[in-house]
Amino acid sequence: MFHRIMRLSLILTGAAGLALAQGKPIPQLVKSGGRYTFVVDGKPFLILGAQVNNPNAFPDLMEPAWLKLKAMHANTIEYPVY
Repeated sequence: MFHRIMRLSLILTGAAGLALAQGKPIPQLVKSGGRYTFVVDGKPFLILGAQVNNPNAFPDLMEPAWLKLKAMHANTIEYPVY
């Protein structure tokens, strides 16, 4: 559970930085009726996430990983950085 919260906080931090740089509203978690919704540009945003495993994090293996993620229609990616 802790890792999920940390990942979400990193996503929100990155999204907020991008929004501020572009003059857009900051993405936020909105609680309504006991549920949370991630709102980006005023609309609900469904995270279609994927994780790149450690062996694919090296530069010569990145392109095949990106192609697979694109085929999955992922809009959020967790990518290890060394």
